[in-house]
Amino acid sequence: MENQIRRGKNASGSQRCLCLDCKKTYTIDPKFKRYSEETKADAVREYEFGDSAREVARRYGMNKGNVAYWLKKSGEDEHNSL
Repeated sequence: MENQIRRGKNASGSQRCLCLDCKKTYTIDPKFKRYSEETKADAVREYEFGDSAREVARRYGMNKGNVAYWLKKSGEDEHNSL
């Protein structure tokens, strides 16, 4: 790891580095932003009660694509349990 230099930070604030040997950029200690299962269930429930995916996403401060993905996954889970 001697042949590396710091190369800024990613969106979550983790340090990025560049390997001078292979020229690849990587994150030393990545921080993942994950939503709890409770938050996911609440978002899906609010959508099912009539709010749009955009409204739910805005309320929780997330991307509406997350809500759409969780809805798709919850539908697959219900279908697989039949």
